[in-house]
Amino acid sequence: MEGLWRTSNPNYTAAWEPYVAEVSKTIVRNQITNGGPIILTQVENEYSSFPSGQKEDKTYEQLLLDAFAKAGITVPTTTNDAWPGTYIFNLLHVNQKHIEQKLMYTR
Repeated sequence: MEGLWRTSNPNYTAAWEPYVAEVSKTIVRNQITNGGPIILTQVENEYSSFPSGQKEDKTYEQLLLDAFAKAGITVPTTTNDAWPGTYIFNLLHVNQKHIEQKLMYTR
């Protein structure tokens, strides 16, 4: 694949979008809201550990979140990151109250 990974590089987006769409079918079917065991999903992993010289790509992060939503994933979405300053971490943290309400609903 040409270009940088984990960015909004169109080549990379074209590579991960079909994967997310396909895997999401299983996730959606098995969400707790559909009687399954899945209570949340993780959209990225340690994103702030990108290589030196590369910076955070907020467009990429939003594309990931949008792809999860478009696929029908309704359980809370989280991320795992050593640095809590990324856009995606903060976006998800702002929505923490909404996540807590969703979890209460599914209990």
